[in-house]
Amino acid sequence: MFENIIGNTTVISILKHELSQGIIPRAALFYGPPYTGKLSTALEIARILVCDKKTALWNCTCHQCRLNRELLHPYVTLLGSRYFGIEIAASGDALYRTRKHASQYLFIRAVRKLTRRFDPAIWHGDESARKKIQELIIRIEELLDAVSPHSVLPEKNALSNLIASLIEHCNNLSSYISEDNIPINHIRNAVQWAHLSAPKSPKIIIVENAENMLESSRNSLLKILEEPPPHVYLILTATRLTNIIPTIRSRLRHYKFKHRNEEQVKDILKRIFNEESLDFPSLESYFLAWQDINAMTLMNLAKTFFQKVTDPDSMHVDILQDMQELFATQATKRLISLFIQELLRVLNNYFLDNLNQEETNARTPDITRLRTWVAIIGKRYREHKTLNLQAQLFIQNLFYQMKAVL
Repeated sequence: MFENIIGNTTVISILKHELSQGIIPRAALFYGPPYTGKLSTALEIARILVCDKKTALWNCTCHQCRLNRELLHPYVTLLGSRYFGIEIAASGDALYRTRKHASQYLFIRAVRKLTRRFDPAIWHGDESARKKIQELIIRIEELLDAVSPHSVLPEKNALSNLIASLIEHCNNLSSYISEDNIPINHIRNAVQWAHLSAPKSPKIIIVENAENMLESSRNSLLKILEEPPPHVYLILTATRLTNIIPTIRSRLRHYKFKHRNEEQVKDILKRIFNEESLDFPSLESYFLAWQDINAMTLMNLAKTFFQKVTDPDSMHVDILQDMQELFATQATKRLISLFIQELLRVLNNYFLDNLNQEETNARTPDITRLRTWVAIIGKRYREHKTLNLQAQLFIQNLFYQMKAVL
């Protein structure tokens, strides 16, 4: 089990032990930065829980494992947003270049990480969107059949056109998923689905980016967390532990996922995406390249922003001038989200650098100030998503509020 998971050995060892002893929690929270394998691990747990042979090897031939490898198991459901487009594009490129059996699985799983979020049981009652969604999914599944691991791949040009068509349909489908919230009716439908009987099989609900739920959705989820039905497992993922409200957090067992080291990143790029000649410091930088976003540019922008915040002689923020080119070609919400991730990373490094200084006269970092900065960033970002503030206004307000803490 977990043969397809690279890195985070501590978490994986704990999960292996809990699964082997039958003490895996009914409600869990996987938290950590993006691209650390939280969803892949959650899906692997789902496969292990329903495996007929109970060995749960990746190449297990039982019916349950075959369904799970292709993300077709009827008792596993997915909710929440994700970076669908770039993952599908990167997986499609790997399939086109290598034409390997493993790449076929990689690609169809990337596509179904999207399509499985539109299960009729979850979208019940949303009739206005269901017809268009169903038409898109039918077309996507028809095209996927040609790249199934059980099919002979089309010749090169036909495969290229097929992948391009699938990417276009998936981009259209992903527009129906909100990046800012998991609708309350979807949570309610998932709870109702969980209570329906499932003979001889557990049910698994995976809620990705659970911190994006608004209050009504959180309250609805609490009901199933307080009294989970028999044989139902819930796995939530989030970027930070504190992004999950205490009433939900207290009902979950927590598992912290960390960034992989450079060797593990190289191993993933080689084994999963068949990229041997490219050098990326992180999986995030690899995926960002598929959006024509330079990870180093974002990191430098975040560093410059923070330097200006902490510089007493800098009273104006002009970082937007450097961001205009990116704003002109990228979705603003996505760019702001990535900028915030980098800014939080800069704050963390600032804290660690000061903490590890050996000079006796070094100033101890002000933890209260750092916590205040993090709270300001979180509050301003939530307002930006909720109120749809202009990027310029968001950056300016964030700058002056953080500077006021000095």
